[in-house]
Parts: sequence; structure tokens; C-alpha cells
Amino acid sequence: MKLLLTLSLLCLSSISFSQDWLKTYEKARNLHEEGYRDSARTFYVDVYNQLDTTKIDTNLANVLYYMYKVDRWNEKWGQALDLALKCVRVYKELGSTHNKDLAFMYSEAGYCYTMIGDYEKAISTIAQSRETYAEVFGKKHRSYVKTCQLLGDSYSHAGKYEQAFLYYNEALELWKNRDKKDPDYPQLCNNVALLQQTVGNYDKAYEYYLECRKYNELLAGKEDYGYAVSCLNLGDLKSSLGEYEVALNYYVEAKSSWEKYQDTMRYEYFVILNNMAGLYRDLGDLETALPMFERGLALVERTLGKNHPYYAGLNLNYAIVWSYLDKDSIAEKRMKESLLLFENTVGKEHPSYGYNLYSIASLYAKKKEFKEAQKLFEKALEIRQNSLGKNHEDVAASKLKLGEVYLKIGEMKKAEQELNATIQILEESLGQQHPKTSASLMKLSHFYLVQGDPENAEKFALQSIKGIKDNVWKNFAFLSEKGKADYLGTINTHFDQFFSMSTTYRKSNQKLVENAYDLSLFRKGIVLRSSTQMRFAISRSGNPDLLKVYDEWLSLKKQITAKLNQAGKKENDLLEMEAKAKELEQELVKKSGVFEELRNRKQKSWKTIQSELKPKELAIEFVRFEEGEDSIRYCALLLDAKMKSPKLIPLFLESELESAFNEVSGTDNIRIEKLYDPQGKLFELVWKPLEKTSKKYRKIYYSPAGLLHRVAFSALSKKEGVLLCDNMNLEHRNFAFSNRENSSNLYKGTTTLFGGVDYNTGEDNEEIWSYLPGTKTEADAINKLLVQNGIHVNYLFGKEAKEERLKDLASKSNILHLSTHGFFYPDPEKVRNQLETEYIQTLEFRGNSVGKRGFGTSVFLRNKNPMMRTGLTLAGANRVWNTESVSDGEDGVLTAKEVSNLDMTNTGLVVLSACETGLGDIQGSEGVYGLQRAFKIAGAHYILMSLWQVPDKETAEFMTHFYENLFEIKDVKEAFSATQKIMRQKYDPYFWAAFVLVD
Repeated sequence: MKLLLTLSLLCLSSISFSQDWLKTYEKARNLHEEGYRDSARTFYVDVYNQLDTTKIDTNLANVLYYMYKVDRWNEKWGQALDLALKCVRVYKELGSTHNKDLAFMYSEAGYCYTMIGDYEKAISTIAQSRETYAEVFGKKHRSYVKTCQLLGDSYSHAGKYEQAFLYYNEALELWKNRDKKDPDYPQLCNNVALLQQTVGNYDKAYEYYLECRKYNELLAGKEDYGYAVSCLNLGDLKSSLGEYEVALNYYVEAKSSWEKYQDTMRYEYFVILNNMAGLYRDLGDLETALPMFERGLALVERTLGKNHPYYAGLNLNYAIVWSYLDKDSIAEKRMKESLLLFENTVGKEHPSYGYNLYSIASLYAKKKEFKEAQKLFEKALEIRQNSLGKNHEDVAASKLKLGEVYLKIGEMKKAEQELNATIQILEESLGQQHPKTSASLMKLSHFYLVQGDPENAEKFALQSIKGIKDNVWKNFAFLSEKGKADYLGTINTHFDQFFSMSTTYRKSNQKLVENAYDLSLFRKGIVLRSSTQMRFAISRSGNPDLLKVYDEWLSLKKQITAKLNQAGKKENDLLEMEAKAKELEQELVKKSGVFEELRNRKQKSWKTIQSELKPKELAIEFVRFEEGEDSIRYCALLLDAKMKSPKLIPLFLESELESAFNEVSGTDNIRIEKLYDPQGKLFELVWKPLEKTSKKYRKIYYSPAGLLHRVAFSALSKKEGVLLCDNMNLEHRNFAFSNRENSSNLYKGTTTLFGGVDYNTGEDNEEIWSYLPGTKTEADAINKLLVQNGIHVNYLFGKEAKEERLKDLASKSNILHLSTHGFFYPDPEKVRNQLETEYIQTLEFRGNSVGKRGFGTSVFLRNKNPMMRTGLTLAGANRVWNTESVSDGEDGVLTAKEVSNLDMTNTGLVVLSACETGLGDIQGSEGVYGLQRAFKIAGAHYILMSLWQVPDKETAEFMTHFYENLFEIKDVKEAFSATQKIMRQKYDPYFWAAFVLVD
């Protein structure tokens, strides 16, 4: 929930001051005026203690008032309220001559009641102020108008919106004939806008917010409290409307303005943190949201205390993040704490109480406690309808969740009624393209799918997918790479539901299959594509300002990676650097204009792919999606040049493929032999369902998904001695990527070659990475070939094959060839009981170290970041595995994280002649997070990599043949295919099929 921040009224008192003051009071006043409020209060208290408090006079009133002002400024609301009420009693006894002072202190006491969350007392106290001002000044006076606004604020906080509008409208009417260049007017506009937004009148809210910001800027410029609050509330409105980029811009401006010109320990600042964190949470960026909520909670506890409605609201938002992180026990405990706080402060009929019930119900539904969830959803719906009206988006949210619960417990008529009502409310209040509308349409589609109504299921699913895709492009235009991945995490379930539906109705509804193909092209690797597109757009822009920001961003990312590589660095420093890097990346995304170009460009479709295919060619698009709550399914979408539409073939469950990988054991060559044996499960799962359709084609393009990235398709075998690649030409191709023209000339440019690396430094306790003689043989042969073909070569070997040299030369190389050890460590969370795997090596491998100690183990093997758990070893790498820490500078280990910080947009080919360089963590539709992704992000066009530990001698032979073919054929893909055929004639697949070429 967003917290509403009204603009506070800094009322000017008309209190008169006695001339008969003690020196102590004069000292207190001087300190107060100089800004030393706490010191001044000490002297005020001293004066108060010296006064005869039984004598009611203006001296007593003045001392109480100034003590009150200090406490109000320091946001000690309980103390301030006590002093304000004492002032009220003094002025009452002083009589009618002090009625204007009495009215003023009534309003101040009412404001304090508001700040401690006692809205009923705030209303009654401010009403007394309003009546007194009417008697003293009449109803056109500024002070009377102000109390009308204060009453509106109090009723609004109390959730009594009809009464709030009455007093706001009275204040607005009275402002028509007044000078609007008065601080009270923008304050009124702001608070009216808040109420309009609360009840769902977004156009009216936007109108008043703009009016508020306009006059705040006219009055005090952008260096003012009021301007910051205006930006915050505009951000809230745009966030509610699904305009996340605009919202974030407003939030950033509000936060920046406040931090620059205001006290960040005031309670208003935590509202900015809360609402900004809420946006990050909605976008799936929980890493950013969580610490912002924590900081806000600490601040509100200090300023308002733990018994305030604001604390309850922030605590509830914090709990929701824990629910998203699947820490349900923490979430439930905090949600129930907030519920009790809301009950004791604003009452059970307030919309905040209803939102809290809704949140707890959502948690129960998540835990499949549907009966309890139903009861709470129904109560939340009742509260929201009564307080917000029947057509509010929050009412729609309750109906949506209630409909889902009804579906789960089998009350189908109620489910259909609530789900359809949800769509109607959202389309009327937010529009058809709003993210909430699109998501709800998919929920309705799922209902009809369960009901066996394919016509309605298809209708609503297609509407939903169109809206979701539009919102993806809209939001990708301002998010960082991680932000994009987080955002996709919030909507992937809708994509999965569409693929599931398409699979169910594949035989009867070709339109669904066609859209499933298009959706796969849209989703697959979309974050990676967007990152590479941005880099290419910037590097070719010629814009010096843009390139300057780009260089600053890359430099900062390198510093971040260096800190990740070093032990003992302060986490706060790293968090600040990452936040700055995110800001720079977001600036680059916007300024590069790449997403505007992508939005305007016609997106790839199955028809686009079909037009690229020749006769006897088949394109296979593999898709991975969640099927229900407990299983992940794979399917294949097949397309040739003549099909009327794609063909969808269901394949296997991910658990079956995992089982096939896990069942084989032994040394790597034995394991690969068993895995790809014709009698094994792999062929039966992956290719047998496709065999009938695929066997008539000469060339097959395939685009893997999920765990299929670990499969060497050329090694698949139907029967002994006959491989898949014997009967057809197989080519790995990601159809979703745009066909980029590679500007570098592979056959005339510069090649950088690493081989024969010396991994020792003379300071090593143990040789973790052993010298690979085959890499020197391989590099020597390739160097000779390159020189013979007139290629300029940077050849680095031995102790000269340093990490810093590679980073320097990578951007200047048309071909980068790295012949060395490679490593990939699995997610430590998934192998908690077996963090390290020892391989029984019967051959010399270019692969995983068996070292078990030192800095390298903690930094690489146990790292949560997948881009830090895969990499290549260069000169001196043994030292990092043996030492307890590493100093600044390069450590001889090139991680995928470091590679992603390079600029390789002019590099046409990267050859990773090492073990397991094609492996990494599999993350949904984004594929493999490892070296191949890193080199793609850096800008490399083609990448030649391996799927398992490759033997040294045969790898050298493979690479030599590859370069011979490359300079003879002058085509990377054909050279790779020709090399595989040569090796196939001499060796089993284990010795050559590990290598995969990706573009």
C-alpha cells in the first residue's frame, strides 16, 4: 500500500509577547532563532519551572507555545500534543480576548492528533478551531479556510471520504477569489488530489497535482518541501496507472530534492522511501525494495513510534516483500502485527485495514489454506466497497483474488462472476492496457481453460498477452538489465499459462500455436537481447556525451566486480556503487533510444522465420514453461518453408531430463558415453517425439531452452554407430536475436591468442591448475596458420598470458582465442551438502580444479552470483586458490562477470578452448548465465564453447582443423560444421561433440 503524504500546514500564530521577560527566556528565544532548538527548549523548561503555573497569563502561554514549537519541529508528537492542549486550557481561561490564539492552538492540537493517528480527536479538535475562527474573523478569512482544509485532511486519513470532500470543496470555493500565490493553496491542491486518487478519480487527481506543483515551484522553486512532496505524489499516481518509468522519474526527483534540501530524519522522508520501494517491489526488484523498507521502518519508529498507522502501513509493505521471498512465517507475523495496529488506530472499517486483510488472505491462498483465505477476502471486499466504492481498483483486486479462491474450491459460478466483474472494473477505471487489466485477463482465461471453454480461454488470453507484451516494451525502456530480469519474473507466470493452453489446444486451435511461436520469439533471451542492443546502439552512436556516460558506467561496473573479487570489503560501499551503476545504466537505456527503435520495429514472428527458411530446412523452437504449480514442461515448435502454420509437439517434464543427466556416473568420458547411448533416456526424451517430422529435412536449426542448453544435439544417437548429425546438418541458432551484420573482418583483422598458460607464481602452496601442454601445441599451430594467412596476431603464453593483457586486447581483436582451463560451479544453494565435486581424471582436462581451500573457493565456488561461478584461468591463477585474501589488482581468474564489463562490439569470434565454457545457471527463458552470456553482453558475435570437460590433445586437434577450415571456407558456421565431420570420422562424440557454436 502507498502511504499518503499530505502537505503540512505551518500556521502562523498571532500570539502577543509580554515585554516583561526574564533573562533566561531572552536567552532561550535567541537560541531558538539561531536554530539551536534543543538547547532553547532546555531554557524554556527552566523558565516554565520558575513560573507560577497557577497564575494564568500570557507569559505561561508563550513559554508553553515555544516549548510546543520545538517538540513539533523534532516530531515528538506526544509531547507536542500535551503542550498544545495545555495552551488551549490557558487561552480558554484568559477569555474572549484570546479567541484567535485559542483557535490557532485548537488547530495545532488537531494536527498533533492527526500525526499520532487519533483521527477522531483530530476531527473534533479542528472543528472547534474552525468554529472559533468563524466567530472571530468570519468565513472568508485565511485561517478559516485553512481549518476547512485541515478537517478535510483528518476525514481523509480516517477513511471518511464523503465528509472530506465536503470540507475540501468548501476550501476550494473560498480560494476562487483569493491570491493563489500563497503556500496554503498548493497544499490544498495536493491534499484534494490525494483524495481524488484514493477514490479512483485519476484524471482529477492529476489535474490537482499539476496545479500543486506549479504553484509550489512559483512560490519557492524546486528547493522546497512542497515541491518534493508534489513529485512524490505524482509518482504515486503514475505508478497506480502503470506508467512506471514516469513514476520512477518523479520518485527520483522527490528523493533527490528532499535529500538535498530537507532533513532526511523527518517522517515525510520515510513516505518517499516507502512508496518508491513499493514501485521497485511491484517491478520485482526485491533487492532494492527490502533495504528501503527497512530504512523507512527505522525512521518512522524513531519519529512517529510503532503505534502509528504509518508504521502499520510500512510494516505491512515490508511483510509483503518477505512473502514474495517465500519467507511466509516472517510475512504472516508482521502482517498480523500491522492488522492489530490498524484496528487500534484507524479501526476495522478503514481501507488500510481492508488492505491488510487482503494481504493476509493472499498469504493463506499461497499456502493453499483456501477456506480461511476466502473468509478474509470476502471481509476485505466488503470493507473496500464500503469505503472506496464498488468501482475502485482495490475492489477489483479483492474480486480477482476471491474469484481465484472460488475456482480452487470448486464454486465455479461465483468464480466466473467475480473474475468478470474484475475485468469490467479495471477496464473502466484503469483502461484495457493497464498491467493489472492484462494480468487479470489471463486469470479469466485460465478459468475458462479449466472449464473446458477454449473459445473464451483463447479470447481473453490473446488480449492479455498483447497487453503484457506492450507493457514489457514500455517498462524495458528505462530498467537496468537486472531490473528487466526482475520485472519479467513478475509476469512469466502469464506467459507460462499461455504456453500451457497452447499445448492443450494445439490440435484444435492453430491460432494459439502461432501466437505461442511468436511469444517464444518475444520472450526468449529478451533481457540479453536488450542489453546487447543497447551496447551496439551506444558504440555506433557517435554521441560524445552518451559515450562518456557509457565509459563511466563500464568503469564503475569494473570497480564493482573488483570489489566482488576481493575479501573484506565493506558491503555498504558496494551497495552504493551498485545503486550508482543502476542509475547510469537506466540513463543509458533512455538516451540510447534503442527501445524506441525496438518498439517501432516490427517484431519477429513465425512468418518472419519462415521467410528465411529454404526448402528441406526445418526450424525448431524449444520452449520451457511451468505447467501447473509443481512441474515444468518442454515442448517444440516446428516450422518449415511451406507449413501453413507452426506445429507444436509436447516433449517431457524437466524432472525427467534432470533424471537422465543425474543417473549417469563415472569419469567424464564414461558419463558422456552413457548419457548419449542409443539405449539411454536422452534421445527418447529430446528427439524421438520429433523424429517422424524431422527426418525428411537436410538441415535443422534448433534454438534450445532451459536444460536443453546442456545437450549436445550432434551427439544424439538413435542406434549404435549412427548419430543425428550423420543424417542431417544441425545448427544452433537463436531465432529471437536480430541478424546483426558483423562489422569486423575476421580474415584480415587482429587475432589475440592465449595458450600454454603458466598458472604458477612461485608463491603457490599447491598446483591447483596444472599446466596444459596441449594448449601450447594448439596455440602454436593456430598462430602459424594465422600468420600464413596474413593475420596480425597478439600471441600471449606462459607468464605473459595475463588477465590484464586480455582485458586490454579484447576490444581491439576481431578474433579472441582462449586456450586454457575453464570452470563452472553449480549454485551452492542447490548443492549445499556437496559444494565441491572432485573429478577422477584419467586424461588431462581443461576443466574444474580439485582445490579445496583458499580465497578462490569462497569467492568463486560459493558465490551466489552465477556470473562469478564460471570463468577462465590465466597466468598466476593458482595463487588465488591458495591464499586467504587477494590484494587490489588482477588475480588471474577471468570470471563471466568481468567479461560482461568489456566492450567487444567489434569482436566477430570468441573461441573458448576450455572445459564447460558453455555451462552456467539456467534461468528461465533467459537461458544460461555464464561465459556465453557474458561474451554476448560484451558484444561478441560468434562464440565457440564447450558443454563438458574436454580432453587436451583432441581439443588442440579440433581447433587446428577449425582454423584451417575457417580460412579455406571463410564462413564460421560452415567451418565449424566441417570440423565436426572431420572429428566424427576419427573419434567418439565425447572428444568433439562438446563444442557448440552460438551466434
